[in-house]
Amino acid sequence: MNKTNIIYLAACLLSIIILACAFYVMKGAFLIGGHEGDTLHVMQILARMDAGQLPHKDFMTPIGILAFLPILLFVKAGFGIGMSFLLAQILLAFIMLPAVIYAAATRLFGWLGWLFSISAIVLILALVHGEAQGFTSASMYYNRWAWAMSFVVVVIGVLRPRQAHSNLADGLICGALLAVLVLIKVTYFVAFAPPVALGFLLRRQYKAFMAAIGAGLLMAVLVTLNLGLEFWQGYISDLLEVSRSETRPSPGRSLSESISNPAYLGGSVITLAAVVFLRQSGRMQEGMLLLLLAPGFFFVTWQNYGNDPQWLILLAILLLSWLPDENAAPGVFGLNLRAGTGVLSVAAISFITPSYVNLSMSHVQHWSQDVDRYTALVPNSGDFSDVMLVNKRALAVDAEITMDGPNSVFAGWNDAELRETGVEFQGEYLEGCLLKSGLTPWLDTIVTDLEGAGFSGGTRLFAADLFSSHWMYGEFEALEGGAPWYYGGLPGYDSANYLLVPLCPVSGAVRRQILELVTKRAEVLTELRRTSLYILFELGGVDS
Repeated sequence: MNKTNIIYLAACLLSIIILACAFYVMKGAFLIGGHEGDTLHVMQILARMDAGQLPHKDFMTPIGILAFLPILLFVKAGFGIGMSFLLAQILLAFIMLPAVIYAAATRLFGWLGWLFSISAIVLILALVHGEAQGFTSASMYYNRWAWAMSFVVVVIGVLRPRQAHSNLADGLICGALLAVLVLIKVTYFVAFAPPVALGFLLRRQYKAFMAAIGAGLLMAVLVTLNLGLEFWQGYISDLLEVSRSETRPSPGRSLSESISNPAYLGGSVITLAAVVFLRQSGRMQEGMLLLLLAPGFFFVTWQNYGNDPQWLILLAILLLSWLPDENAAPGVFGLNLRAGTGVLSVAAISFITPSYVNLSMSHVQHWSQDVDRYTALVPNSGDFSDVMLVNKRALAVDAEITMDGPNSVFAGWNDAELRETGVEFQGEYLEGCLLKSGLTPWLDTIVTDLEGAGFSGGTRLFAADLFSSHWMYGEFEALEGGAPWYYGGLPGYDSANYLLVPLCPVSGAVRRQILELVTKRAEVLTELRRTSLYILFELGGVDS
């Protein structure tokens, strides 16, 4: 790119960021249409961090601290959590802008640089994780941020420079962003650090390679000096706990399904075919780099809920940058390898275009919503009140119940292996029931009932469910060392005064796992209260 094109590109990206900011701010709140559990999870973490607590030390989470710090900056400045989330996206887009433009200017040509740059900025600013989801959501925002950073890292790391560049800048940008990825979601670092390192070494960019290592180590030292070695120990412990989780080893389909499922098979075939085409055309290094990138693409997609292959747009950009020469020898069956590679890139773009259109339009969708149709996810909560959920999910309390439990007329048809919702606890069978919507009235009603019965005043509840968020709705306190989102074990249980067993949990599998673990402790449990919504037990000592 020449200087004029770079200026035009910068102006375009700035316009996108400013327009998104306008769409955000005009509503005065963050309006979501679903994934309220995920949103509540993030709100819990931000509230705890605002109170001075640290991830991996004071509570459990496999998500890195830098997924929350940009939002926390605005919370500390006095904004509500909803506006803080929106403003953090704008801040991150501005921070990433120079790196995005540098990658486009030094590695890509003409319109390809524009496609890359706009795609990266759209990922940062979107209010939906992708797919065909028709509503705005905070869910998995850190995945979008991490994809955008990975795009920059991969383009700089595996593509040969087309314009004047600096080895020092290449290395510092890649090293710093890879370090940030470790502190957002380590999956991305594991997936893309090896091909980026190999790319530098194959091109003999040894200064860039060393600069990347230096930048990464410097960030690690700074984090350690500020947070201590205990931070890293806690982070690794949390990651290991999640990897061993029985309820959530991966947030979507299995690894094989995320590669060979009909919805993803096209992208997988394109990637493998591209490796063959590149190597047949004599681009041996490029083919090897793509072969090393492919497992990372699949791995990250598998680890992201929804399994949306955002990397397909990056694959297309790489292939168009690596098009074989016109005079390249024909491939198998006399195939024109340049034309074939071009077709693969067009197919990759076609497969992922609907998802990116959804990402791009999410700002407009947010702006077009009527605030009167939304209710605060956590009512009467001050800083939480500007996160609002659409009424049809916030106010309609819907549940899914099983009808073939032991006491039903269908009991003879019941197959326990097919059910994960019902569970035996304290000599009683708890029927299968799953809460599908109405999380706000559900939690608020339980907390109001507990407080009316005299259970409050700084006590802690451990809920046998996906999250113990009740403290956000009343006078209870958060669990010490608890998990805002349950992955396994009994984190925070020893700090709890009461065990709350919901009769209609968000996750039946989690309720079952928790109650089985509680039973194994052989602990004295005293039932204190029972309603149509929950059973409350007082925690006691170990039964001798």
